[in-house]
Amino acid sequence: MKTDLIKLSLLVSNNGQVEGLPKNPRFIKDERFSALVKFIFFDPEMLDLRELIVYPHQGKFVIIAGNMRYRAMKELGYAEAPCKILPEETPIEKLRAYTIKDNNSFGENDFELLAKEWDLSELKDFGMDFSDTDIEESTARDKKKYSTKIGTVIYEPKQTNHSPKDLFVENTSFDKLIEEIENEDLRKMLRHRASYFTVFNYSKIADYYAYQATDQEKRIFEKMALVLLDKDQLIENGFSKIAKEVLSHD
Repeated sequence: MKTDLIKLSLLVSNNGQVEGLPKNPRFIKDERFSALVKFIFFDPEMLDLRELIVYPHQGKFVIIAGNMRYRAMKELGYAEAPCKILPEETPIEKLRAYTIKDNNSFGENDFELLAKEWDLSELKDFGMDFSDTDIEESTARDKKKYSTKIGTVIYEPKQTNHSPKDLFVENTSFDKLIEEIENEDLRKMLRHRASYFTVFNYSKIADYYAYQATDQEKRIFEKMALVLLDKDQLIENGFSKIAKEVLSHD
């Protein structure tokens, strides 16, 4: 299959002008298009690694694969593009298949792996399309066993006295693990890891924070994200909602 540099003035998007080949169904939204433009600007050599696929038609070349990249290259002022040129005798069935199959994504992303080993902001700069929900769902653990933030949980504090031990739902898993840790060199690290098995009672934590905690305890609670609050707007972000009259005493 021939590969050549073709002037952009000779390239046209697939708008259904080839008989039997429907218009390209692919489209790109503004923010995704901006990411594609940025991608080509910083890594133009990728165009040589993945050329446009074109088909000669009436003195022009209809883009079978790469319509969005073509748009981005026009935006950046490119004069020509590397293209693989399909033979004129290519069956229409093949053109239809290439159009759709080039747009398909057959694999799936391991979002847990991405979250652990990749810089998510970098991935978004690269144009990867994913949401925070994708990451949260893939890394979610057993909700009954671990302390996790799920959706927006809001607790209205009640003026009830709690002992600090009331702030835990259960701590048996932590205690059992501590008993099993014997290696002196690993003790500190394993003890820290065992704390993951502690389950907090955030409703009572909200009560304790609002009506009993000292200023120092409040600062520690906030640093450890046991309570999350926006004092300016009095809007809770995840675990506790503190009343206006309580904040006035902070």
